[in-house]
Amino acid sequence: MKKAELYGKRIECILGIILLLPPLIGVVAFTICIFSHSYAGDFACMKYLGENWAAIVMVPQQETFDQFSNGIKGSAAAMSAAPFYLGLMAIAGAYLVKNNMQSFLTKGE
Repeated sequence: MKKAELYGKRIECILGIILLLPPLIGVVAFTICIFSHSYAGDFACMKYLGENWAAIVMVPQQETFDQFSNGIKGSAAAMSAAPFYLGLMAIAGAYLVKNNMQSFLTKGE
């Protein structure tokens, strides 16, 4: 393998590891939060990521927003996009690391 190609694979591997770190930290924090019996701390509760991972908007049945809801009355719910972004980061990071980890063990020509 040529040196330029080897350096390129090493850079891809490092970028993949960087992309894998936030999802791995999120999994560790989630696991600590699940298995803790009392307050798990600011790290495990992911305090700065967002207070509510889901939002519920309560709308009285009498009111309608015809221009937005096509005549549907009632409540709505929403979810944070952070889990999707963390999942996409994990997929991209694993793809970059998959075939490039061996580049740290080989020498270039």
